[in-house]
Amino acid sequence: MAGPAMPDSLFTCRNGGIGPKANSTGGCPCDIHGATETRSPDSRHMANAVTGFVAIVDDDSAVRKALSRLLGASAIRAQCYGSAREFLDSLASGAPECLVVDLQMPEMTGLELQGELGRIGARIPTIVITAHNENGLRERCLAAGAMAYLVKPLDGRELIANINSAVAS
Repeated sequence: MAGPAMPDSLFTCRNGGIGPKANSTGGCPCDIHGATETRSPDSRHMANAVTGFVAIVDDDSAVRKALSRLLGASAIRAQCYGSAREFLDSLASGAPECLVVDLQMPEMTGLELQGELGRIGARIPTIVITAHNENGLRERCLAAGAMAYLVKPLDGRELIANINSAVAS
């Protein structure tokens, strides 16, 4: 049974990867199986440790929507924010159990957001995601306190496992 359709700019393959359509035929970004079927990974059977919500901070609305759907399929409630500032402003009404943040955003990057959270004393397990895997960024993010650093296209099962691990720690 196919899950909800992904936005046109994203693709979720049957292996659980989420990312931009990477080839000219609009097929799977992982190029493992060459599938062009768009569907959500079957993650409903994954147990999760999240009882509150996970915050998703990404300036790309299609990524926010796809990640929210992925988490929802795993019975994890997601709150989405289009910027680091929007997320920081929301903290007055309650903090998430985990933060999934894009590294490359205008105004305030994911790494800068990590620094700001540390400065204000907000200890939120953080998973950094990026499509721009440059030398040294993984190490900088992990040194700043990130629990995980994942490169797009994301493996849905790996993201859910990292969220559960971050919340459980």
